[in-house]
Amino acid sequence: MKLIDRYILRELIASFLIGLLLFTFVLMMGKVLHFTELLITRGVGVQTVLTLFLYLLPYSLMVTIPLAALLALLAVYSRLSSEGEVIALHVSGLSLRRLMVPGLILGVAAYLITSVITLAILPKSNRAFKELVFRLARSHATFALQEGVFTTPVDGVILYVEQLEGGSTLKGILLMDGRDPKAERVVIAQQGAFLPSPDGQGLTLRLSNGTLHLSTPDQSDRYRLAHFDSLDFSLLKGNGAGGLNRTRGDQEMTLGELRARISRLKVERGNFRPFQVEFHRRLAIPFTSLVFVLIGVPLGIRLKKGGRGGSLALSLGFALFYYILIVAGEDLGDRGKIPPAVAMWTPNLFLGLLGVCLVLVEEQALMFKTGLFRWRKLQISTPKP
Repeated sequence: MKLIDRYILRELIASFLIGLLLFTFVLMMGKVLHFTELLITRGVGVQTVLTLFLYLLPYSLMVTIPLAALLALLAVYSRLSSEGEVIALHVSGLSLRRLMVPGLILGVAAYLITSVITLAILPKSNRAFKELVFRLARSHATFALQEGVFTTPVDGVILYVEQLEGGSTLKGILLMDGRDPKAERVVIAQQGAFLPSPDGQGLTLRLSNGTLHLSTPDQSDRYRLAHFDSLDFSLLKGNGAGGLNRTRGDQEMTLGELRARISRLKVERGNFRPFQVEFHRRLAIPFTSLVFVLIGVPLGIRLKKGGRGGSLALSLGFALFYYILIVAGEDLGDRGKIPPAVAMWTPNLFLGLLGVCLVLVEEQALMFKTGLFRWRKLQISTPKP
């Protein structure tokens, strides 16, 4: 590796690490505040809180690694451009594509790290996080609840609590149970409390003074309403071996498990699209780091005097735009409006084409600036008659 490559790469790595720490800290700040509340007011141990934090960290890194790579590319190449080093290197014979090599090395490294996290680490960490949450739900039933916030204590169940008294009594409860598509239930109750199930392995929510609303898709014109003084609502069930029965979500599956679930749902004529969307999302997101190389280098050179503030603003803008496209594509793919592969790969394709255009435009701009620099130098060095 040439001296200039090592020089640029050192600058990129330093900026990347700073950006990674900054973005990860900002993204995890909300979780840190919630974990602090668990530690202080809910009686959850320090070791358990730290374990929850570590289980959530891979999901944050999946987002912040490409973002930190983009920030590093913008910051370093804008500094090189503002100090005239890009023009000097181009005059000495290094093309823009050759100057992009250190950025490409960073992009490939970020792509590989993100791929390992997304494909290997993330499913295991999500699975371990959910299992720990369910174990905590059995021993500290209200630990995941927040007043005035809709939460999902179990997949398919949405719970809203207006007030928590004494950390155990719930008041002003709205519960929506969509685990059984054939019988969707909505429960409104004045009060409730968590209790262990009769076998001691599961978890039951005992509701008081409320109404039960029941509807079925095959009888959309019929609606049932029942009033109750007391109703036991099962949230978690034991498996007879001291564990909990629960359905594994798509984010907890490996690519092989997702592929198997998709094949089975196709045979059963079930809704396989969300699993296809998750499959392609796992493959598409790591490519963001490579796409950001095509955008970050030419934009950084063009940014010049924007500095780190401008680099930060641009990186956040592009990241926000990219993840809006991802979220929109995920929604359209889940609903079958567009094919899942198209939904997840279109943002990369769009930004990749934009990056190629930026590279071509900046190449022409550098050639013009280099020619102008040589002409001025020739004019200065030519003796006057």
